[in-house]
Amino acid sequence: MHSFPTSVGTVEVVVHEASRIVSISRLNAEGRPVASTICDWDTTDLATAITGVKVPFSEAREIADDVKAAHSSLELPPVQAQQTHYPLHTQQPRRMLETAGVGIRFVALLLDAIIVFFPLGFVYGFLTAVTHPEVVTSTSTNSSFNAKETLLFAMIGFGYYVFAEGFYGQTVGKRIVGIRVVDEDGGQVGLGAAVVRNLLRFVDGLFFYLVGALFAFSSPRGQRLGDRAAHTVVVRRA
Repeated sequence: MHSFPTSVGTVEVVVHEASRIVSISRLNAEGRPVASTICDWDTTDLATAITGVKVPFSEAREIADDVKAAHSSLELPPVQAQQTHYPLHTQQPRRMLETAGVGIRFVALLLDAIIVFFPLGFVYGFLTAVTHPEVVTSTSTNSSFNAKETLLFAMIGFGYYVFAEGFYGQTVGKRIVGIRVVDEDGGQVGLGAAVVRNLLRFVDGLFFYLVGALFAFSSPRGQRLGDRAAHTVVVRRA
């Protein structure tokens, strides 16, 4: 991580060399981020990206030059950089990434519910009615079943989010709307961070995700409570 004092506060630049993603943050006097952005090393002018967090261009250019000097090994021709650092199936280098808003994330959540959980619940309810008809006629049995059903669905939902985000960075809904989960340096999330992020989903999801929305609105990177604990960010392609 590189830290630079500027006329508008301290600027921190983190270069994730494996993914060639750059994370830029401007901090206030208390050391808290007030503006952040994530960009691609190969396709984005670093000085321009730094001005995106409200740093004067002259200072941004000096910071960019220092960062490039510190990571001179990444200064490869575009074609060579693409062949060396990107998977074979990738045809184009990554474009600049920006933080995903609360609205589009909520749309992704609804799509997951409609496409994954509603059909699953319907099928599960149908099979239960066929194989356990006593649930329909017995009040006590029905109450016990509802508790078990709720726990089972919570476990299924937790496993779905952890697996999808931990291995792919996306659920079905996120993939449709074009957003994904990355770590704060722009790299792969991993299962550990996915577990932490989604354990706190039960808190963020209170009052129809009002708690998560309030945390996201108060964060420069749009991080809900689970994102902050897991050091993750939800981004979309520009």
